[in-house]
Amino acid sequence: SVESVNSIIEYVSQYCIKQIGKPYNIKFLDSDTESEFYCSQLIYKAYLSVGIFLNSGLKIPRLPGTEKIIFPEDIWNSCYNVKD
Repeated sequence: SVESVNSIIEYVSQYCIKQIGKPYNIKFLDSDTESEFYCSQLIYKAYLSVGIFLNSGLKIPRLPGTEKIIFPEDIWNSCYNVKD
């Protein structure tokens, strides 16, 4: 429903606002931390807080552990995208 979508948007927005002032996370393999964030990790954690899992497990071949990185592509591919 529209109300539940609006509720999710509000909660996700508030989550992000609460993170203002936290440092940038340069340890991309540590996407579990909430003490610092990189861009797509912040969006991932915000949606995860309402039960929406956006990490597709995308990884860089031959680099162990990279499936823990939240890539911008994970966020994009989790959205409904319309191409004109």
